[in-house]
Amino acid sequence: MLTLNEQEENLTRLEYNTLVFLASNPGIVLTQTQIFEAVWNMDSDSCHAGVVNVIYNLRKKIEPDSKNPTYIKTVLGVGYKFSG
Repeated sequence: MLTLNEQEENLTRLEYNTLVFLASNPGIVLTQTQIFEAVWNMDSDSCHAGVVNVIYNLRKKIEPDSKNPTYIKTVLGVGYKFSG
């Protein structure tokens, strides 16, 4: 459970671990592969869909406007970075 602006949000294990991983590396661009291997604890050649879905769900839960994210930024062609 995450409390944001006095509202509680239930996060899945993958959402929580992804958020912790991104927030632990503020300003650093992390690839989908890096996120997948750190959060899912396994190697994968096809991690794209899993990471994209978790980021999408996280944005819906923590961003004031999920279509214009403040915290989890996409770096086109590279990955994601946390700007908190």
